[in-house]
Amino acid sequence: TDGPPPPHRWDPELCNKGVVLSNYDTHAKNLVQTGYPTVVTTSVCRFGKTYIELYIDYLPESGFLMLGIAGGNVHECLERVPPPQYHHWGYASTGEIWAHGVKEMGG
Repeated sequence: TDGPPPPHRWDPELCNKGVVLSNYDTHAKNLVQTGYPTVVTTSVCRFGKTYIELYIDYLPESGFLMLGIAGGNVHECLERVPPPQYHHWGYASTGEIWAHGVKEMGG
């Protein structure tokens, strides 16, 4: 039976030490301020959801954000993933947003 999607599951054992996810919401913080913080969440692709929201409170001037999204049954939900032009996005600490090496916004 269809019901509400399961809550996001945060796997602290898959994340770098010093990274916390507040109260199982979508806000993550790197407490140690060093290295490459990694946050792993899992959720089921259901009900046509094709978006992800990131809340970034701080990004160092020389820092960068790298985001990877993967799914185990991608072949079953290809009609629900974003088009290819949105598959590779980057956000610079200067406020620029890049897609496939081309600046889209900001700067």
